[in-house]
Amino acid sequence: MSKAVICGIPFTIMDVREDFDPFGKTDARAATIKVFSGCSPEQREATLVHEWCHAVLMCNGVSHEEAQVAVLSTELYRQGFRIEIIEDEPSKSKEKR
Repeated sequence: MSKAVICGIPFTIMDVREDFDPFGKTDARAATIKVFSGCSPEQREATLVHEWCHAVLMCNGVSHEEAQVAVLSTELYRQGFRIEIIEDEPSKSKEKR
């Protein structure tokens, strides 16, 4: 699992086998973003931008309807916006091996 800080909150990003409509799902209360593991690398990046938009709007109590989020996230992705991913650090027990 990896993380992304959104509105000062560390969100856990999980690649899951569940097939979402279309590729991801955000739960701001649980601070999680789930992404369908069958996505191509490009689709995963676009999905993360899309779900980031949902998370930002949810965390600020703003409407996050799909049509508006899709327009905004598509343009952000097209302009080169990407989500900074923080990989989990290996545990100390793994480092000693």
